[in-house]
Amino acid sequence: MLKPGSVAGVIAAMKASAKWRALRPNTVALYTSALSAIEAAWGTLPVSGIRAQRIASLVETFGDRPAMGNQVLVQVKAVLKLAVQQGLRTDNPAREIDNLQEEGDGAKPLTEAAWAALVADTAPEALRRFAVVARATVQRIGDVLTIRPVDRDGTGIACTITKIGGRPHWCALTTREAKEIDGWKQFPASPYVTRPDGRRHDPRSFRHIWREYSAW
Repeated sequence: MLKPGSVAGVIAAMKASAKWRALRPNTVALYTSALSAIEAAWGTLPVSGIRAQRIASLVETFGDRPAMGNQVLVQVKAVLKLAVQQGLRTDNPAREIDNLQEEGDGAKPLTEAAWAALVADTAPEALRRFAVVARATVQRIGDVLTIRPVDRDGTGIACTITKIGGRPHWCALTTREAKEIDGWKQFPASPYVTRPDGRRHDPRSFRHIWREYSAW
């Protein structure tokens, strides 16, 4: 039996909510994986007693799997947010914890000059959209080119990571990012980034228009 006010109790309430039932199956699987780790570590503890140091320690146990550690942090934030809404605590210390650094595979981030060029009014629409989605999700070209409006999920975007076998992933969006992305006119099942004729891009065709436009 769940203890009143426990972390497990708040997680159970989260999973019983209408918002949870509206999630896509892949997103439920991703969230459940992270919530299971939280419940295994803290399930019987009172949610009111979870402090920043305890949160940081849990996240750091995933140092060899930073993507998972960062998803655990996302879910800790959600659990504590619900606890605040339920009147079980008054703060959410998870917001003060930094994400783990996820190592790349040699890819380099865009310079500020490159970013400014990509989002300029003179940039092709596909490049401007790509820049916004890529920076918001921090995914590789091939994965960004598959993201569609139907992948918008709550306060973020659900996608898959090809490099690790198409594993489901969820990326939180800032309010500003969500507003901009949701403002684009787009068919729900069509990628955000397409060719002028509406056809899909592949990495090769996208790199071609990128090279034609870029000057950095």
